[in-house]
Amino acid sequence: MKTKDIVYVALFAALTAVLGLFPPITLPVTGVPVTAQSLGPMLAGAILGARRGGLSIVLFLVLVAVGLPLLSGGRGGFGVMIGVTGGFMFGWAISAFVIGLLIEKFWNRLNVFNAALSIAFGGIVVLYAIGNAWVAVVAEISYWQATVGAAPFLIGDAIKVAIATAACLAVRRAYPLISNFPDNAGRPSMIRIENVSVQFEQRRALADINLTLGEKRIGIVGANGSGKSTFVRLLNGLQTATSGRVLVDDLDAAKDGRKLRRHVGFVFQNPDNQIVYPVVEEDIAFGLKPLKLPKEEINRRIDEVLARYDLQDFKAHPSHLLSGGQKQLLAISGVLVMEPRYIVFDEPTTLLDLRNRNRVQRAIAELDQTVITVSHDLDLIADYDRVLAFEDGRVVLDGPPSEALPKYREMMA
Repeated sequence: MKTKDIVYVALFAALTAVLGLFPPITLPVTGVPVTAQSLGPMLAGAILGARRGGLSIVLFLVLVAVGLPLLSGGRGGFGVMIGVTGGFMFGWAISAFVIGLLIEKFWNRLNVFNAALSIAFGGIVVLYAIGNAWVAVVAEISYWQATVGAAPFLIGDAIKVAIATAACLAVRRAYPLISNFPDNAGRPSMIRIENVSVQFEQRRALADINLTLGEKRIGIVGANGSGKSTFVRLLNGLQTATSGRVLVDDLDAAKDGRKLRRHVGFVFQNPDNQIVYPVVEEDIAFGLKPLKLPKEEINRRIDEVLARYDLQDFKAHPSHLLSGGQKQLLAISGVLVMEPRYIVFDEPTTLLDLRNRNRVQRAIAELDQTVITVSHDLDLIADYDRVLAFEDGRVVLDGPPSEALPKYREMMA
């Protein structure tokens, strides 16, 4: 987990605690006091997603369990948590996780209806199922009696669902904290290369490659013609294996080519080979057409990625008149707007001057996605997690940069 993820988890644990400071509001219809604290798990799941949202509430509950008076009314301690309403507190973490899973599932087509439905299911249906069962056991009453007793609180929770829905959609538009990995939400990234060879007529480009790639940042080096570019093109189906199998998470490159290309973005060495449309905005929107997204969603993604690289003023600018660095950032933007899980860079700084090279390096470093970079620029990958060196179609070095790069320099001497 990255530092910023830890910060988000702590922030929403603190937010849940702060919500407990608000005094209860008595609804005129039911006369039931409504507290704001159970809004915390709804917001955590809807804004942070399943893993981070659930962890933020777990952290909050741990702090309560050790005695901090963070619950509404200044309560705290493990004894409170195992009382009659303890099931609702334990259910908060599950509620946040379920809400996060559903929001991630609907992320590409998230709207008021499915956002509210996701939050209501996790924050009311799931939470009440757990809480009412706990009440029934502890109070020694039937589940039906516990459910009837909790019914007056539904109006207050419905109001919280509306608030959480509005907050979720507002944050998504302004500063989304969930990345859309619909087929793999919550799963670790994993690429498997199994006995892969690639043959071009009389030349073998890759020979019997067996690798498992799970690191967040992977650098690939090698002399020209060593097989490194052929290797990375396997990862999104630009190149097919002559034998063996390439698996990216659950996708087989030989069978799931279309899904794979949405899953794995590819940034070419020369951005002119990647820029299709004459206007910046049109070029970024090009890849989104097959997804059939609502116009508002397309505009949101374009505006967001342009703002990320300070290209807002170039939205209607001719693509071919951009500088070399701007073109490379446009190429990266065209990939990012698809929200892939992996991004492959094939020598992204080769054609750039030092200023633009550094700008692209910063852009890559800031990405949340798993990054695989082919480069002759060894400084670009010096802080990566893992480096592979290719020679004659085989992996001859494999290890952390601190070990692999000095050996690679010796090889090339």
